[in-house]
Amino acid sequence: MSESFIYLDNNATTPLLPEVVDAMSTVMVLPYGNPSSPHSIGEGTRDIIETARGQVSNLINGNPDNLIFTSGGSEANNQAILSGLGVSGLRRIVTSSVEHSSIKKLCENLEGKGISVEFLPVDSSGLINLNYLEEKLKLHKAFVSIQWVNNETGVIQPISEIAAICKKYHCLFHTDAAQALGKLEIDISSLDPDYLTITAHKINGPQGVGALYAKDIEKLTAIVVSGTEEFGKRGGTENLLGIVGFGKACEIRKRDYNECIDKMGKYRDAFEGFILTALPELKTNGSRTQRVCNTTNIQFPGVDGRAMMSQLDNNDVICSQTSACVSQIPEPSFVLMAMGLDAEDAFSSLRFSFSSLNTIDEAKDAAEKVIEVYNKVKSLFRY
Repeated sequence: MSESFIYLDNNATTPLLPEVVDAMSTVMVLPYGNPSSPHSIGEGTRDIIETARGQVSNLINGNPDNLIFTSGGSEANNQAILSGLGVSGLRRIVTSSVEHSSIKKLCENLEGKGISVEFLPVDSSGLINLNYLEEKLKLHKAFVSIQWVNNETGVIQPISEIAAICKKYHCLFHTDAAQALGKLEIDISSLDPDYLTITAHKINGPQGVGALYAKDIEKLTAIVVSGTEEFGKRGGTENLLGIVGFGKACEIRKRDYNECIDKMGKYRDAFEGFILTALPELKTNGSRTQRVCNTTNIQFPGVDGRAMMSQLDNNDVICSQTSACVSQIPEPSFVLMAMGLDAEDAFSSLRFSFSSLNTIDEAKDAAEKVIEVYNKVKSLFRY
């Protein structure tokens, strides 16, 4: 791979912004106290963490006192569900068939431990049926966890309506907002979820740090047990560098939100339009109207997407087939299969996701390479 590669796998992780690197570097050379230590250096470290907590909370219009830092979105998702079940005594979960693997696998594990789990189907656009959800909650109270934005297709679930239905039937509601953060305006005060998950590395922050918002912090149960860190709800010494980077990334996205959305949308639309005009036999997976600005999932009929992805890598275009969390498993995307695609069509699909650090020239150059590689692979390899 050359140094001039075009990175279009931003739903997996995003490059660090220079300002984020600078913020983390500054902290690295400060007197490095444990934030739980009672001396002045520890107090200074605690102040740094609280500043970052305010920056993260500000991006979602939430109260900093209701947000704890975690190791990432997967841990936060697990803690939200386990906390909700624990405080409510519920033995039933309602979720969707297209959730992130951290939700899907936890729910499958809980099924083997006596918890009833219902995976709501989605239509060909990737959307759940709100009437069906309401019918399910009418019958039995449940803990509900629905992903706001799908990581593979970018499809946006009608999360405000889902939250309202859950409130109507007095059900605790969690949303995995990892892919919504920085791409949609999140207002905790109006959405009013019981739990909400976000993570840093989807908005040009560092990997290995996320956050969990809880409407009632006392309804959080620690799954990492130690001392009084994070209000006693997440044990272990805080990841100071990661938290600082997360805070700075949120501050920047809050400041530059409209510009970022505009850029990502222009890049994605130019890329997608160029390809679909040149290759009208291709089609996108999922809703094209209810999706975030940076994501396209394209089906390339007649080829194995894995072979095409490899050839694109060799041509300095980086993309993916599925979530990074399950990409090492040689199976078709369960998300696309849930949307009605067969295994062949799912295997022939690729995800391209942009960040504001891409350029319009990269979008056009990448599209040209995708067209070239598709024609080459199609002529050499067929099912």
